Formats: sequence, C-alpha cells, structure tokens
Amino acid sequence: MMKRQLHRMRQLAQTGSLGRTPETAEFLGEDLQQVEQRLEPAKRAAHNVHKRLQACLQGQSGADMDKRVKKLPLMALSTTMAESFKELDPDSSMGKALEMSCAIQNQLARILAEFEMTLERDVLQPLSRLSEEELPAILKHKKSLQKLVSDWNTLKSRLSQAAKNSSSGQGLGGGPGSYSHTTMANKVETLKEEEEDLKKKVEQCKDEYLADLYHFATKEDTYANYFIHLMEIQADYHRKSLSSLDTALAELKENHSQADPSPSMTATPFSRVYGVSLGAHLQELGQDIALPIEACVLMLLSEGVKEEGLFRLAAGASVLKRLKQTMASDPRSLQEFCSDPHAVAGALKSYLRELPEPLMTFDLYDDWMRAASLKEPGARLEALQEVCSRLPRENFNNLRYLMKFLARLAEEQEVNKMTPSNIAIVLGPNLLWPPEKEGDQAQLDAASVSSIQVVGVVEALIQNTDTLFPGDIDFNVSGLFSAPAPQDKVSDRPASEELPTIAMLAPAPAPAPASALAPASAPAPASASAPVATKERTESEVPPRPASPKVSRSPPEVAAQAEDMARKTPSPLSETLAPTGRRPGHDPAPWTFRRADWQVRASALCRRSESGAARACGQPLGCMACCERLCGAALRDVLGRAQGVLFDCDGVLWNGDRAVPGAPELLERLARAGKAALFVSNNSRRARPELALRFARLGFGGLRAEQLFSSALCAALLLRQRLLGLPDAPGSVFVLGGEGLRAELRAAGLRLAGDPSEDPGAALRVRAVLVGYDEHFSFAKLSEACAHLRDPDCLLVATDRDPWHPLSDGSRTPGTGSLAAAVETASGRQALVVGKPSPYMFECITEHFSVDPARTLMVGDRLETDILFGHRCGMTTVLTLTGVSRLEEAQAYLAAGQHDLVPHYYVESIADLIEGLED
Repeated sequence: MMKRQLHRMRQLAQTGSLGRTPETAEFLGEDLQQVEQRLEPAKRAAHNVHKRLQACLQGQSGADMDKRVKKLPLMALSTTMAESFKELDPDSSMGKALEMSCAIQNQLARILAEFEMTLERDVLQPLSRLSEEELPAILKHKKSLQKLVSDWNTLKSRLSQAAKNSSSGQGLGGGPGSYSHTTMANKVETLKEEEEDLKKKVEQCKDEYLADLYHFATKEDTYANYFIHLMEIQADYHRKSLSSLDTALAELKENHSQADPSPSMTATPFSRVYGVSLGAHLQELGQDIALPIEACVLMLLSEGVKEEGLFRLAAGASVLKRLKQTMASDPRSLQEFCSDPHAVAGALKSYLRELPEPLMTFDLYDDWMRAASLKEPGARLEALQEVCSRLPRENFNNLRYLMKFLARLAEEQEVNKMTPSNIAIVLGPNLLWPPEKEGDQAQLDAASVSSIQVVGVVEALIQNTDTLFPGDIDFNVSGLFSAPAPQDKVSDRPASEELPTIAMLAPAPAPAPASALAPASAPAPASASAPVATKERTESEVPPRPASPKVSRSPPEVAAQAEDMARKTPSPLSETLAPTGRRPGHDPAPWTFRRADWQVRASALCRRSESGAARACGQPLGCMACCERLCGAALRDVLGRAQGVLFDCDGVLWNGDRAVPGAPELLERLARAGKAALFVSNNSRRARPELALRFARLGFGGLRAEQLFSSALCAALLLRQRLLGLPDAPGSVFVLGGEGLRAELRAAGLRLAGDPSEDPGAALRVRAVLVGYDEHFSFAKLSEACAHLRDPDCLLVATDRDPWHPLSDGSRTPGTGSLAAAVETASGRQALVVGKPSPYMFECITEHFSVDPARTLMVGDRLETDILFGHRCGMTTVLTLTGVSRLEEAQAYLAAGQHDLVPHYYVESIADLIEGLED
C-alpha cells in the first residue's frame, strides 16, 4: 500500500515539472494539447467576468420587470422628482421642467431594467453555465482520466513485477505443481484481468474527454460571442437612452421657450439683461439706450445725485440682487428701489462690468490708452474726440447718455463728495478693461498700470462732456419710466412681527351668495374692524378651568396673551371660501394634494388682512359642543358626512411605545372608505422623517410623510419665511431643543447658531430664538437666549404651550410651555406660538391640502390644545379618553359655559370609530 502511494507521489511530481499531465498527453495530439491548456484560463475568465458584470447590475437580480424597476436608483430619482414638483406651481418653468424630467427618468429606468434583463438572459446566464457547468464537467472528465491512467500504469507495473517474480520463483526450484508457483500464477492472472478491465475504462474515459475537448474547440467562437453580444446589448441600451433623452430634451427646450411668462413678467418683454451683449440687448429692446442704464440714471436723478459717496459706498447684497432680478423681470416695478440710491448705483456698475465687452470696446482699448498718455491737454482732447468718433453707434449713444449723467452728478460734488476724479476711480474699471489673454503674464502685470490710465480717460470724458458729446439730452428717452413718488421705500423686513395666523373660525350667520363675497385681500369696513378684533381677543383667550372634584388630572394652561394678541390679525390664504366650505368652482373631491412651493406658501401664510374678519367655513358636522358619546347612528352619520380626520398623535394613536389597540386598523378602514387622514402633533422632538418611521414601527402602514404636521415643521416654515425672506443677509436661529427640531430647521435651509458644521469665523447674527422641547435645558442656555433677545429685531418663537407631558408611570415631565415661560420671564419678551391651539398649524395644512374644516373631524386627547384647536378652526371635535384629559374635565368646562374647551363628542378609544365605517 505504501509503495503504491509513493509511486503516485512520484507521478504527481512529474506532472508538476512537465507543465501538463503525462497521463493525458500520450492520448492527445498537438492541437488538442493546446485546447487542453486553454480550459483552466477560460473557466477563470468566465467566472471573473460573470462576477464583475453581476456587480454592475443596479436592479434586483432575477426579479421581474416591475420589481426590478422599483429598486433602480433612477426610479428613486424619478419618485423624488415627482414628490418635488407637486409642491411647485405646475405652470411655472421649473415645475414643467421637473415634471418632464421625472417622466424621462422613469423611462430611462425602464430602459435600464430591460437592458439588465437582456444582459442576464443572453450574457450572464451563459457565462454562468460555462464557468459553473460546462467547463467544470470537462475538467472533471480530465481529472477522472488522469486518475484512471495513473491507476492503469500502476497496475501494469504490478503485473510486470508479478510476472517477473513468477518466473524467478520457478527457476529457483519451485516446480509447476508446487504451491508457490500456483499462487504466483493465480496472482498474475488476476492482475491481468484487472488490467484489462482498467484499460477498457481508460479507453472509455479517454473517448469522453476527447469528445469534450473537440466540443470545446468547436464552441470557442460561441463563447467569444458572449462578449460581443455584451457590447451589442450595451450599445443598444445607450442608443435607446440617447434617443429618449434627445426626444425629451428637444420637447423640453421647445416647451421652455414657448412657456408663458410668469405674472410678474407679463407687463414687459424683457427677460435677458445682465451679461448680455449691448447690441443683442438693444435689438431685443428696440431702444437706443440700455434698459439698466436708463432705469438707474432716472432713479438716481430722482433722489440720488446728492447722496454722499454714490458709486463708492456698497449696497446690501440682497437688495442689489433683488433689484437686478426686478430689472430683468419687471422694470416697471423699480419704483420701490428709488429710496436706496446706493443699490441703484451698484446695479448700474454691475451691469457695466457684466457686459461681455466693455462699453468703450476692446478694439479701441489701445487707442484709449494712447490718448490718455498724451501730456498736452489740447492734444489729449483731440485724441479722445477722434476715438469717440470711431465707437460703434450703440456704444457711442450709451456712453454719451452715461457721461451726460455723470457730468450732472459731478455738479453736486460739494454735497455728494464725488468729483470727476472720484467718479472715474470707481466707474472707470467698469467702462474699460483690457481683453484677457490666457497665460499672458505680461498682460496681467500691466493691468494695474492700465487701470490708472483708464481713470484718466474717464475723468477727461466727464470733464469735457459738452465738448465730446455736444447737445442736450432727454434722460427719459424710452418713456417707460415715470418720476417715482418720494414716499416709496425699499422694505427690508415685515412691518410687524406678529404671528401670521387666521382668526377664530366661526360659522357665518347666514349663507351669502358667492358673488357677494369680498376678495380675501379686501379690507373690511373700518367701523366693523374694532368690534371684530375685540371679539377675537375675547374668544381666543382660554377661560380658567372650573373647579371640579371629579377631575383626576388638572388640564394645562395653554393660551398666552402674546399668542392671542398675535392671533388678532387674520391671514386669508386664498380666495374667500363659499358658505359650503368649498372654494368656488372647487372639485367636490376633497383632500387633493395641491402643488405649492413652500416658500410661496410661507409668504401666503404671512400675508395680513386689514379687516380682522374671520373666514367663513360653514357649519361643522357636529352640533353645539355638548360632549356626547359618539356611537351608533350618530357615529355612522358623522363619519359618513366627514371628508377626512385630523388626528393628534401622543395619547390618541399611541401611548409610549405601544399603539392604541385598534388604531392601525382604523386608519386602514379610513383609507378604504376614501376618508383622508392627517396628523398634527405638538411634539417637537422628532423631524418629519423620524416621525414617519415611528408610525411604521408601531404598525401604521401606508402613510406618506406629507400627511404629518408637527410643531417643529411649522416653526421651520415660519422661520424660513421670516429669515430667508429678509433682503439683508439672513441670520441664524438659536435653538432650545433636540436634534429632531434642529434637523427640521436644517431641512428648511436655516442656519443654526452654534452648529458644529458651521464655521465659527462665519457665524451669522442670531435673528430668532426658537424654544422647543429640550431635555438638556440649563441656566447657561437660558442666559444665552436672553442675551440674543436683547436685540429687538430678534424673534422669540415657541413650538407649543404644553406645560407638561404624562409619562408611562403616571408622573409628568416639563413640556415646552414651561421652558417657553422661563424664557419669557427672563427676557421680558412674549413668544409667538405655532403649535396647537394656534390656528397657524391649520393654515399650514390648508396651504398643503384642500381641507374643508366644516367636514373635518379633529380627534385629540387634550381639551386645552386639541379640542380648542378644533373649535378655533371650525372643525367637529372628538375627545378620546386614552390620553391626558378626562370626561369629568369636559363636563366641568361645559357646566362653566366654556364651550371652546368642550368637545362635540367623545369616545373611549379611537378604535370605537371603526364601527361607523363598517359596511
């Protein structure tokens, strides 16, 4: 046995030294030996290519078309675009472009899915069979043949040795009939039989292996076609993608070029002003003088020629940017900027500098420099006159117009301190500069020298305007502009810092015809405004809680004087609602998602009405608030007429980390019944995505993030409009709150004071202090907040007024209301509150969804927040007893006549509402 193994090891050693197996080489010709040597490399190549190509797939391998498309990043991009353009104006250029881009990304995703499915079928699967089945089978036959040949050679050696031993034994005296001779003869015969059987097996295996080699040799071209087909599939994929992109891009460009201008641009044909060549701009304008030059000159002549340091002092960057945008979109609306001459002067300088070619032209640059180098005044004047005569007509006309104005400006140098020299210093580099030549260091070094000569040229032009540009000039050459009224001013910030919110919604005493309703922006008669405001102030105050021994928990005090005073001024959001609660001409289908940009929405929310009149929303579903149990026929009737439901979250849908039994089923039933559901929460600890994850974790499926409205989201909306809408540099927000609140503010594009990601050296001025739920509230934070609030322009905003929150063990933890009260007391300021019961949160909802409050239920667990919120917004209120407030408290409020704190109905749990949705 050991001798056999030793013999086998010798054969393997010989195999390694020869580079190919001697057991098979004797059966193969030279051609088949080369084929054999390609087996292993071919197997490795097929395996490695298959592995890397499989990694290139973006979709789910082996899935059908729909499942694969859903997993593609392009489809995720398309979905994101679809969600984004819903918030944009569908008629805006950006909205149309985003909508078409969404469609093309969807189409590209399907083309990619088809490509990957074809690639799997025609390339990956054949390569997998080749590397995992076909070639391994050939190599297995090769290995079997090697083993058989090795065993055969071993057996032949043993047979030869046995025959020799038999012959030598007979010669030593063992006769034919002896026992040893007979044994040796039998052994030789046995070995001969084994050798014959093994030889047959070797021949059979050899035939199979040779057939495999011949098959592989004939199929090599087929295997090579796998890689050729790969490139063909790729080329077809890219052709289809390119064709789709070309078609969509052409359509997109055509629609974009034919798109109707926005309302702010319909009054004027101008759209391209800054950065456009003078000739192209004048041709489009149909005038001789460039629009920015004429507009800025007229505004400066009105109020700016006596402004000290004009063209030298810089204007606010945001005002300048807004002025330039207005110049390009609606130049007839420039009147408001007349009171800021430095911004107007900055806009004129910017226009001159952004011209592709300077007003005094590149071609004449050297001639201007030669004229400036002349020492003799008369010769210099003649040279300047000669260069001016060679200017193109449109450049000459605009230079003459500008120099006439600058000469007029220099006449007031005793007041404005702008001599011709000073004007030339600040304006010269914007009128003439050398052409740039890339890599010409000498030209760059000479730039500073030439700028001195440019100043000399421009100064001479101003001083000799009447000689170089004779004749009088009418500055209002186009007749497009009129003299602005002196009282028109540029407004940098809202006049009032009151919280934009609607007044308490009450049903109208009698339905009025739609035609009789006044527009939302029209002020009410002066005689009616004072009583209405008084009534609002009275109704918005939270009455004191009546004493009742039956109350197991004392309800929180929720409304503060600051919030009530802020609520005196309503902010109508859109056209006046008809008495039915629907907008005139509105589709009866409720709760449709409205595409509206958040910035536009925030601006709409902060518009104010001078009248203070409450918006008519129609009668709510329920009767007068009398705290009846909602069940049976009344339940079916109320839910049958309701279009949707607003749910509070904590204490209504869940308690702690467990969903209220039956709550997920209720939401599913509402969805099947066509009733929309929205969720409003004063909890500012979680950002919208985190809140959506909590819903999913607790078993509430099928919800979209856009259905969730938290006080953190509404605070971010308010602050984004207030801070990012300022014409001067936007400020930062000092936050007393957790990471969820901070994340919501960052998502709104707001800068946070003390944010680790912010550069300490580039810290912005704190323009608002926001108080939310802060588990790490401290005296140091309170002191820092008060320091910021010493600035009278710094806003103080609170997410809600909830003074405490119940814990699972029955104890309480301080709420945002307690922290806000501490800040108010320490700073002497009163906070603007955005959370419930402030109707501002409802305004955010109505700007996002078409909600009819008269056909909407408000379901909550707190009388002083949820129920009061529902009453103020004109909704039918339902109290659930799974949270904070108890039935005895509602009955005590009812007995005291404080009906705003009394729900129309109550249920033991929101699961009781399922009965009203059963077929």
